[in-house]
Amino acid sequence: FQIANEWLNQHTQWDDVELAAVKIATIAASSNDSIEIALQWLPFIKTSTLQNETQQRVIKRWYRYDQQSA
Repeated sequence: FQIANEWLNQHTQWDDVELAAVKIATIAASSNDSIEIALQWLPFIKTSTLQNETQQRVIKRWYRYDQQSA
């Protein structure tokens, strides 16, 4: 996740950054070690509906392995 995170940070001018952010946030949320990466990519999702849906997905996945923190 960290390598993908760094790569996308360098390529933010691309049109598909928003969709990549959704994918990275969703996948990263499946691991306790990567929850910070998941949360860090949410602001890159500019479409409010998509951002809300992704945020809910991230929280639900986070809740599965760390209910207290989520």
